[in-house]
Amino acid sequence: MPVDRARRVGWFLPGPLDQLTGGYLYDARMVGGLRARGWIVDVIDLGVRRWPIDPIGAARLERAMASEEHQILVIDELAHPAMGVGLALARARLRRQPRALPPILALVHHLRCSEPAAPATRRFASLVERAALAGVDAVVCTSVTTSASVRQLVGRGTQVEVVRPGRELAEVEAGTADPAPLRECTSPRLRALTVGHWTPRKGIIDAVRAVALASEEVGLDLVGETDHDPSYARLVWAEIDRLGLADRVRVHGCVPVGRLVELYRGSDALLLASWHEGYGMVLAEAMIAGLPIVATRVGAVPEVVRHGMEAELVPVGDVAALARALDRLVRDPGERRRRSRSALERAASLPTWEESCTRFAALLDGLLAPSEDPSRDRL
Repeated sequence: MPVDRARRVGWFLPGPLDQLTGGYLYDARMVGGLRARGWIVDVIDLGVRRWPIDPIGAARLERAMASEEHQILVIDELAHPAMGVGLALARARLRRQPRALPPILALVHHLRCSEPAAPATRRFASLVERAALAGVDAVVCTSVTTSASVRQLVGRGTQVEVVRPGRELAEVEAGTADPAPLRECTSPRLRALTVGHWTPRKGIIDAVRAVALASEEVGLDLVGETDHDPSYARLVWAEIDRLGLADRVRVHGCVPVGRLVELYRGSDALLLASWHEGYGMVLAEAMIAGLPIVATRVGAVPEVVRHGMEAELVPVGDVAALARALDRLVRDPGERRRRSRSALERAASLPTWEESCTRFAALLDGLLAPSEDPSRDRL
């Protein structure tokens, strides 16, 4: 059977699609949603390993773009070390051929230049990402916060859209687990949950220190890849040992989705001590489980959760404020119940993955549709 080229997408990633991070999970959901809607999606791993410029990844991108199979190209901006050079090489090659590149859409979860770093490092990252995004026709961001940062890097003629992540945990979506009931919140102890790979941006050490400062009734479960950044992981383990928290901090590493659901359901609160979040999918997952949230006021976090409702948001890096927020949940079961109720209500207001995939597909359709006005953007 001949392939319908008008609905074939080349989806470019810096690494394998099956990685358990919020960004890759978003990509996987969108790829699956498009395929369910009849699109043919070819996922291409660029194998990006170096920053700021990855020549090997750029060459792979240029070679893959030479194919005439795809009508639209989606490039995850996490592959930006390959994008600037790769797009420039592809355009240079095609200037010698009687065809143009198909429309290019960049998917931006968050910008590296928005992450905490020395001013010179952030300025340099901004230059690299500006060059990467200069070659695209449109950008999709996962939050309004990220879209505001992207608009500072792209030209006025580039339209920037927002498609938020969906809210379902896999088991709930598949019908194998019931939605969380309102929590009783009667225990005098508090088991907090932190979900995130052990990297400085996720603030794992701050979470551990906050538990050490909080009352002994507070414990912590850490879920996420522990060797993503080996040097940082050594610091985390050393801090747990230095603070004598072996009995209060449980390290689970990466866990299957089913086990993660169990941990959400068995916890009393989510603790997110991140230094930057482009969206924070764990916030939505925690609210589905009816968890009160203690988090830092960074990036898109205030966009996803509401301070004073389901969440208490504190300044980034303020470990003492995180500890005080945890202790308030220990002392006041009524407050925990109120915030659990707010979490469930807030979760119900977030988009589903079905809705997000439908919006993403509509944006791709807009890129394919010829514009009535040639001067207008393609999105």
